[in-house]
This record gives sequence, structure tokens and C-alpha cells, in this order.
Amino acid sequence: MEPKEPKDQGSEPSHRPNGAHTAPQDLSEQMLLRTQAHADATEDTDATEDADATENVDVTVNADVTEDAQRLLERQALLERAQRRGGWGGFVWSMTPPSWLRQGRFWWTDFVLIFVINFLVQLILYALWTAFFPQAKPSSVLGYTGLVLLSLGGQIVIAWLYVQIGRNIRGLTWEEMFWGWPTLRMTLWWVLIFFPSMMLFSWVYVFVLGQLGIASPKQAVAGLFHASNPIYLHFLAIVMVVVGAPIAEELLYRGVLFHALEPMWGMQRAALGSGLIFGLVHLEVGTILPLGFLGYLLARAYAQSRSLWLPIFLHSVNNWIALLAVYLGKA
Repeated sequence: MEPKEPKDQGSEPSHRPNGAHTAPQDLSEQMLLRTQAHADATEDTDATEDADATENVDVTVNADVTEDAQRLLERQALLERAQRRGGWGGFVWSMTPPSWLRQGRFWWTDFVLIFVINFLVQLILYALWTAFFPQAKPSSVLGYTGLVLLSLGGQIVIAWLYVQIGRNIRGLTWEEMFWGWPTLRMTLWWVLIFFPSMMLFSWVYVFVLGQLGIASPKQAVAGLFHASNPIYLHFLAIVMVVVGAPIAEELLYRGVLFHALEPMWGMQRAALGSGLIFGLVHLEVGTILPLGFLGYLLARAYAQSRSLWLPIFLHSVNNWIALLAVYLGKA
């Protein structure tokens, strides 16, 4: 008998069907390969996404840098033009103290300058009006006409100074002077907030005054809408209250004053401070709180939208409502 060769113990294990020893090993290798392939694919995807994100960030940063550079170049061109040319721009530049020549935004000195010049212009206009019409008494038609013309003249001066100082002294671009339009959503949001808040505050204010036995403050423009006054005076009063006042006051108290106070005081305190000053300068004790609250809301709307058109719109509609109340009361 021929001797049997010993079987290779590692080549074909016993007790298993043919091929059974390779199935778990093959499955493990397949799972390992699939896992590795998935990891590689995920890594490639993450790398691609990271590259895209980095590219987007780079594009955004480059766009911001380019925009800032363009803004600086435009500002420098404005300032150089103001230095070169004669007239108002050159005169203002030469007479402006060096400490005021700070670029990039309005400062509280700009508010003082505009306020003082506006006061002087109205004083000069009043002197001229009384010189030409000495019979113009405060309660007469000529007196009311002079009051409206003084106010309109002052409002035009404020708007003109806002542009001149912003462009020629501060070198501000139109975008930095906040002439962009607010979004429709922002406008609707503030319409829903502003008018109910003003109505509620006015109702509470009048109620508290009544409980204290104090008469409610009267509108200063009520006398302009007397039935004996001519139609042209009514029209001028409407233009002054609904168009001129919202534009000029928003340019001065939000565009200049709040803009100057916000970096120093923060948004909340700047809104309160500018609103209080807005109420005080009207020189009527009974309207300081209502006008202060009005100025506070308008400053908040301006701070959120970064557009002067939104507070101008809200201010104008508020004055329309006040005029309508005066007219209905007269009727």
C-alpha cells in the first residue's frame, strides 16, 4: 500500500462545505473596500466644498475690499475737489477747524453747525419779512405766511447743508449718506410697529394729562388752517408739514445727530438722546415727551434700515394724520 500524503491543514479545513471558508473573508474585504471608497468620496466632496467655500469667501472678501477701496477713492476725490474749487466748498473747507476734518461719517459738530446756521438764516428772513411788512402780526394772514416761509426756508437750508457738509467736509458718498431704499418687508414691518405705538402712546399721554387736570397740548399749526385764511396758505402749510419738515428733520436729527451719537453712545442711548433733543428743540413743554417718543421710534427705524427714506416716510404719514386731526377739529 502506498503511504497517504499528509493533508495541508491550512489549505482546506474540514467540516465545511467547499468555499465556505472564503465567504466571511470576501464579505469583510468588500465591506472594507466599500467603507474606504465612501470615505474617499466623502473626503473628495468635503475638499470640493471647502474649496468652493474658500473661493466664495475669497470672492466676498475681495468684493468688500474692492468696494471699500472704491469708496475711499471717491471720498478722496470729493475732498480734493472741495479743496481746489472756490465758492461754498472751498470756503467751508478753509474755515473748518482741523479737528473737524474727520472723514467717514457725520460728527456732533456738524449738527451744531447746521442748527446754528439754520437759526441765523431764519432770523435774517424774519427781519427782512418784518421790514417789508411791518403790519404782519403773529395772528394775521401775513404773520402766518411769514411763519410758513421762514420754516420752508429753514428746511431748505438744512437739506442743502446736509449735502454740502457730507460731501465737501466729510467726503461721504451717497451710499454713506443713507440714500438707499429700504426693503418692502422692512417698510411694512415698521408701518405695523410705528403707527399703533404712536397711537397708544398719544392716548396714554392725553389720559394721564387729563387725570392730572392738564390740558392736552395743541398743534402749533392749528392756526394756519383757520377758515378765514386763504387757500394758498393752507397749501403752503401742507407742503411745510408733510414734505419739508419730514425731509429736513430726518436729515438733521437722524442723518446727522443720531449718526454722530451712535458710535459714541451705542444704538439704544443714541436713539433716546437724539429723540429727546428732537423734542426739546420744538420749545413746547407739552410736546417734549410725544415728540421725543416719535424721534426715538424714527431713530430705531433708521438704525435698522440704514435708509433715511423709511423715517422720512413714517414722519410724513404721521404729520398727515396730525393735520387731518387738526382739520377735522376745525371743521
